[in-house]
Amino acid sequence: MGNMLAHSARRRPKGYYLSSRGDTVSDKRWKAVEREHAKDLGVERIPVSGRQRDEGGADFADALCAYQCKHGQRQPSYLLRWLNGIKGWTERHRKIASQDLIPVVVWRGTRQRKEDAIVMLKWSDWVALYGDSNDKP
Repeated sequence: MGNMLAHSARRRPKGYYLSSRGDTVSDKRWKAVEREHAKDLGVERIPVSGRQRDEGGADFADALCAYQCKHGQRQPSYLLRWLNGIKGWTERHRKIASQDLIPVVVWRGTRQRKEDAIVMLKWSDWVALYGDSNDKP
């Protein structure tokens, strides 16, 4: 028992976190990123099983959406360039229709159906729009 108390009182090494059961467990940066984003929406990360990974399961979900969170070092530069471009435009044209505009990129590939286009916006804008959607009707 004394050894367990000494273990729990020690600082966790970098790359480890305290689980809900009180165990110190290994952490990967991508898991931490998923937890950070889930926390912004007032929900918890869904632990991954091998089967979920194969099926493209949700990393977290709220009353409005199921999310798959991606973390990596490489992001296509054109996506950020497009998003920054529309962000600049919204800042220059502030207060159209008596409210701030949210910059959004709609990305539709060659020969892609309109219904399959991808909508992108910055996470901070998403959280400002929807926040903790578990509180919404």
